[in-house]
Amino acid sequence: MAVYKFRLTFEDHEDVARDIEILSTHTFRDLQSAIHESIGFDLKHEGSFYMSDDQWKKGKEISSADKKSSSGMDKGRLSDYILDPHQKIIYVYDFSAMWFFFIELLKIQKPDQDADYPRCVKKAGEAPKQYQLPGDKKAVIPAEDEIAPEFQQFVVQGEGEDEDEDEHALPLEEEGEGGEGEGEGEVQDDDEAPPGNEE
Repeated sequence: MAVYKFRLTFEDHEDVARDIEILSTHTFRDLQSAIHESIGFDLKHEGSFYMSDDQWKKGKEISSADKKSSSGMDKGRLSDYILDPHQKIIYVYDFSAMWFFFIELLKIQKPDQDADYPRCVKKAGEAPKQYQLPGDKKAVIPAEDEIAPEFQQFVVQGEGEDEDEDEHALPLEEEGEGGEGEGEGEVQDDDEAPPGNEE
């Protein structure tokens, strides 16, 4: 029995890393649990490990959805898949949010009789939040052409566009408090109605 020392990094957060030691007889489910504990992620979603080559090309998949076979996380032992002393593994978690991780085997060593495995032995950087907004995984801002026509008027106008259009982008229901310009607070003529209110 040996101990594998892995280094975990995020695809989009290169300054965040975790070093995890785990027994060769442990399963990929054990490795997944150790990873999530070290970065503060829950285990509510499915994920997969992919055995990879030196160029990080995906190979054999070990899935959390497979509960019965040795190709699944629950029964797949690390020692049955680790063939390279510098083995590389891709881990993908939550296929709707698509969190990508790179895992590299740093060394194979003898176990410490006093240690409790698996364990995180080194942390660098603060892990990103799993859910960016309450009830949401990753906030995605849609492109302007994907916004429904009735909401286009609320899009901030770019530079160089007609300033008069910007003034009517958010029509106010309340009367103005007065200003230097004439006619403020008065009812607009039909020709001056805000865009989008014409019948």
